[in-house]
Formats: sequence, structure tokens, C-alpha cells
Amino acid sequence: PDIKDGLQEYRCVVHVQTPPVSVEAQRLSESELRCKPTAYNIDEKTKDVSIEVVWNGVFYVDDPRGTTIQLYNCSALGDDCGLCLSLNSTNPHYGCQWCGSSCKYNAVCNKPAANSCPKPVILNVSPLAGPLEGGTLVTISGSNLGSSDNQIKKITIAGSECQFIRKDYQTSKVVVCRTGPMNRNSNGPIILTISGSSGSEQKVEWLEHFTYKEVIIDRFQPNEGPVSGGTIITIYGSNLNISNANATVQIGNQPCIDIRKTETGHSVSCKTTGVSRPITFHKLNLTLDAAVKILEMAYNYRPDPNITKIEPMTIYRLGGRIITVTGENLNVVQQPKMFISGSGGETSRTDCTIRDSSLMTCPSPKIKFSARRRRQVADQYYFNFIMDDVQHVQRLQDSPHLKGQVTVVPDPTYLPFKDGIRFYKGDILVLEGRNLNLACTKEEVKVMIGNEQCKVESLSEQRLLCHPPDNSPRASHGRSAPEVKVIVGFENFTLGELQYQKQASPLPTFAITILAVGGGIILFIFVAVVVMYRRR
Repeated sequence: PDIKDGLQEYRCVVHVQTPPVSVEAQRLSESELRCKPTAYNIDEKTKDVSIEVVWNGVFYVDDPRGTTIQLYNCSALGDDCGLCLSLNSTNPHYGCQWCGSSCKYNAVCNKPAANSCPKPVILNVSPLAGPLEGGTLVTISGSNLGSSDNQIKKITIAGSECQFIRKDYQTSKVVVCRTGPMNRNSNGPIILTISGSSGSEQKVEWLEHFTYKEVIIDRFQPNEGPVSGGTIITIYGSNLNISNANATVQIGNQPCIDIRKTETGHSVSCKTTGVSRPITFHKLNLTLDAAVKILEMAYNYRPDPNITKIEPMTIYRLGGRIITVTGENLNVVQQPKMFISGSGGETSRTDCTIRDSSLMTCPSPKIKFSARRRRQVADQYYFNFIMDDVQHVQRLQDSPHLKGQVTVVPDPTYLPFKDGIRFYKGDILVLEGRNLNLACTKEEVKVMIGNEQCKVESLSEQRLLCHPPDNSPRASHGRSAPEVKVIVGFENFTLGELQYQKQASPLPTFAITILAVGGGIILFIFVAVVVMYRRR
């Protein structure tokens, strides 16, 4: 737009903050204004802001395209000397220079422009160990580590040259190199050599040493799993945690994925991938940086497990009922798990116990319903299993032979003792409640009196009968009598204390003993008299 002459007081309004900054402007021609040089306060390295022109305080010069300018912060762009000097070649129009101890705009620096930097400083090196074969990527972080990659002249680690990785260089901040091989376990300093602008060289050494270690693998387990894969293999050995690099593992020609190292370095775990048919591989390869370790040991891919029968199929919501699972090849999986799925989602998983190749047992998972879900009685639920990466056991509802549908019944409730105590006189203990046998037999419920068991004799829907111990079990600390607890699956019902009452005896025990002994003596005397009389 035309900038008319003779108008009073042009100003530039820069929207760098709220309220915006207004600075004086000078008219240079009909099409040019110059805003007065001004320092703006920004934390960012660069910031794009809008600018407007106003004259006479209230009239804005229209600019339909809008005008945006870029502000920059020399101290943020070059927070150390190396970075600041690099701006002279990468962004010379910024006019930044190293000014004593910080990077500043040259117009505000009252010192001559520096063309060299203070001594380089290493702040961190990672990792500090690697295999004898080398190949470890070592990252050196610090400040003033050169203003360009051409200044990195040499890196040595434990006396051996470390190959500079030029593409990973970050100006003045990060130097990356790859270690070479070493013929024995050893350690030594990390030394970085950087050239200055005058051609002189500066060496800087890290305070910690780098250690070369031999990677050893001894064995792995388990040595078998399903053809679908998903088996967690643990490889044992020494120095398996050195280097930051991800290890790779192959069993035969099959990759083993999701590799995890341990802090101790004594083991590495991975998950097998699937194969198309049962097969045995006789070799495992572990690669760590340039180290390739081979273990001659067999791993067997066996047929996937198959489930043919599940019982019982009625459970409580509270979980913990022992479910017996029958099938084939069940023992090829190390840690099978059971879960229940339905329209409400999936339950948590419980660990199963493998008995043999055709039998395992699993506690039924606890089913958590919201109040809304409890009212929907038409929901269907199914037993399903996690068996490594075997897929068909995860959706038994889709199986044409075994649906796995389970009946979920209301949880049992046991009535607590009145006033928290019951007196026991040596007869059968009767416990009352509701839904006691809907998904439970007398063999599956346990009644504890203190730390001793009450033998369950019968169980009906509303009543449980059991024989307590003859003598009162010991009460827990702070109680006058032992507590009665009923255990059903994962749930414990505490009913109260059981107070044993002794039945009154007509005579004390010691009196009964004396009478018995006395009666025996009298009987003996009587028999002796009769015998003597007959002889006469």
C-alpha cells in the first residue's frame, strides 16, 4: 500500500506478546517503512509473529495478505560455542556470534567475534560396555564437540579406534561411533580428538572407562512349544545385557521376537514365531552388535494343543471354582491361562496347572458386573484360554465341537452368627445361607475354625453341616475364641467366633478314677475269698 508522506508518527505493532509491542517506524519511500531495531523477549529459538502498521495512533494501514515476520533468539539457537559458531555457515543472515560466554546478536556484542571455542566437554557416554567382536554404537554427549562434523578427527576406545558415524553427528552436542573388535576382555579410556579453527587439535577424555566383555550363551528353555508360536524362550549365559543395541535371536530359520534383557545379564528372553507344521530345529543364534553366538541345541515345534472337554460348566461370579480341562498336547504350553468372555467383555486371566498332556486344571476367573449388567440375565459367557499364540482356544464359542458356554449362578451367602458368636456343645455345627450348592459340592467348600478344619458332612442350598474338632482350636491374637470362616473359591466368609462349652460331668475325673480302682480291688478280694472257701 502507499505510504503517504507527511503523515505523523508511523509505528510497527508486533504481536509477540499480550499486549503487543509498538515501536517507532521510519518512512523510507512510498512503499517502504523501517521499524526501529528493538530487542524482543522470546524463549523459543525462533518464533513467527504477525505485524501491523499504524499511523497517527489509530489508523491501520490495510494489508489484505497479512504480514508475518520471524523473530529469533541467538542464545537459544547457539546455547554453546560450537553451535553458535556453526550458525555462521548454516544461517549467516542471523548475525549471531559467540560473545564471551554466550551467543548474541552481533549488534549488541561489544567484543570481537570469536572464531574458536573453549575446550570440549564430555557430559555422558553410553553404553560403557560391549562385546569383544565390536559393533557397539557408542554415543558421546557434551558441549563444544565441534562446530561441524569435519572437526571430529579421531575417537579411540580402550586403545582401539572407534569408527565415526557422520550421519548421526549433532553439531557440538553428540558424537556417535562404532567400536572395533578386541581379542580379549579389557577396558580403557574413551578419548575424543577435535580440531580447532587454527588447525590445532584438542583431546578430551571421559572419566569412566569402556569395557570389552565376552558374550556367552549356555542353554535355553523350554525346548518345545506349539507350531502357532508364542512360547517365551529364556536364553541363559553371561554378559547378555551389554550394549544398548537390541539383540536378535533365531531358532533355526525362525526369528524369535520381543527380546527382553535382564539387568543381571544372565538371561535374555524372546517369543517364538509360528511355523506351518511340526518340526525340530537344532541351532539357536543370538546376535548382539557384531557378536554372533551359536548354540547347538534342539527346539521342537509340536502340534498345537486341542481342548475336548471342560467340566463343571456352572460357576459363581466370585470365581475360584476348579475347572478340569481335558484335551491333547496340553503340556506343550508352559503357562496356560483361562478367561471368560461374553457380551460384557473379558474377565481377568487365571493360571492353569498342567497335570499331563491330556489334563489341566484352572480356577474360574472372577466375573465383575456393573449394576446395569447384573439385570441382563440373558448374557452368555464362555470359557476360553490363552495358550501361547494358539488362536482357536481363545474363541471356543466358534468351535463346532466344543462351545465352552458356562452357566453363571448367583453367589452364595453365609449368614453370620447372631451377635458375632455361637456356642458349641459338641454336636454337628450347622451353618445357614443361600445358594450354597448351586455351583459347589461339599468337597469344594472348606470350613475353618481357627487354624483347624471342620469336616463338611453335607451341603444343601441353604445349609452346611460339618464336624468341628473335638477340642477348641487356638484363638487368634486379641480374640477370646476361634473364628469360623467358610472358603468358597476366591471368597472368604467370616461368620463369627465359636465358643466351645464343656458338658457337665457328674463326678470329677479324678473321683471316677479312684472309684474304678477301688472297685477293682474289692472285686479281687471277693474272688480270692470265694476261691479259699471252696478249697476248704
